[in-house]
Amino acid sequence: MLKIGKKICDLRQEKGYSQEYIAHELNMSQGNYCKLESDNHFPSAETIEKLATLYDITPQELVAGDGQTQIQYNQNHDSSHSVNAFMVWQDPQKLMDEFLSSKDKIIALQAKQIEILESQLQELKKG
Repeated sequence: MLKIGKKICDLRQEKGYSQEYIAHELNMSQGNYCKLESDNHFPSAETIEKLATLYDITPQELVAGDGQTQIQYNQNHDSSHSVNAFMVWQDPQKLMDEFLSSKDKIIALQAKQIEILESQLQELKKG
């Protein structure tokens, strides 16, 4: 996983900003901001844009890869809103394993939902 907490911390210190100041600028608590710097939380696209503006860099520069993970920042605009997305490329086998695990969980959940709905349908037919 991409870790940008140290980069965020280094940039903040280079500018001489306090965590409290940056947290205020991001409209978040200082505790939540600390989670960003300690890599306990990955910032949203909106937060990355705000941080990039504060540090006079592009969002792409802020999320530049660490050599093990490559990340691409995309921003698309239309007349009514902007859409931001981050695409992370990692080990293909790991991604496939995660996908299959998620797929199996979704299938199991849907099977359970079908079972519940069938049970409710039977109750309605009786009543």
